[in-house]
Amino acid sequence: MDPTCDRSRRAPAKGLHVLVLPLLDVMLLALLFLFSIEQWGALPERVSPAGLGGTPEGWASGFLGWFALPLVGAGILLIFLGIQSLRQAAFRRPWIASIPRGAVFRALPPEARERIVSASFSLLWLFPLPVLAFLLYGQWAILSVARGRMNGLPWPPLLFFLVGVLLALAAYLAVLDSRVQREAREAGIPPGGEKRKGTGKGK
Repeated sequence: MDPTCDRSRRAPAKGLHVLVLPLLDVMLLALLFLFSIEQWGALPERVSPAGLGGTPEGWASGFLGWFALPLVGAGILLIFLGIQSLRQAAFRRPWIASIPRGAVFRALPPEARERIVSASFSLLWLFPLPVLAFLLYGQWAILSVARGRMNGLPWPPLLFFLVGVLLALAAYLAVLDSRVQREAREAGIPPGGEKRKGTGKGK
């Protein structure tokens, strides 16, 4: 029996990222809510959204003024949970999950494509991590503004947030690109996908 066929029929890989990344997201969100609940009783009457550049952007009071960022974080995780329902669509259209080397991906056997799509949607949980970390810092900044310890959110944390998002994107694409190339080598598919016809040098 052809060993390539055996490899193409194996079940989708269950890497640590399948459970670790969503768990880290939930832990950060839980930490954001716990911090907010713990500080709720010690808040002044008004809190500020801690604007950039050291200037508070207006003032808010009550439950929504303090729990806005935790609710935004919960909404982000719900959105990524909903994105998981697009797995089958990404199986037919790799651009949905930004899977690199689309021509090679489409030339792979169905079992190999299923493994790559499964890995891509598991790795999507990378992206909420820098966002939730930034929201947690933002909540601390709101508390500091409300207590008069700082005037607003400085620029460096925003830059760190953007760098975190870019690193998550780079890691996502690098892992998927490596996965597509590995599956292509095992399936005996050339780097350009299906072999093109009529590629001679002319008459």
